[in-house]
Amino acid sequence: MSGQSPVLSLPLPASIKAHLARVDTVVWAVLAIYAGLLLLAPDRVPASLKFIAEALVLISPFLLFSVVVAAAAQATGSDKLIKDVFSGNPAATIT
Repeated sequence: MSGQSPVLSLPLPASIKAHLARVDTVVWAVLAIYAGLLLLAPDRVPASLKFIAEALVLISPFLLFSVVVAAAAQATGSDKLIKDVFSGNPAATIT
């Protein structure tokens, strides 16, 4: 060997590999957790997916509100003022 560790290479087209490389590691972690859940407790997968869907529905108004506030701050230019206020000494920011 030339000092390099072996890499598992899937026989996929380059475009698919490029798309998979851009997927966030958190998404891969969630998929791995559900794959493990599917192997270890397949009867719990539907309940888990239902729980996540319900939680997402319940939190979606808050997510939507935060997106609207962030868009409004960026549109008015006040996001730069907010950034300036919260940069620097954290103790001075809190007080």
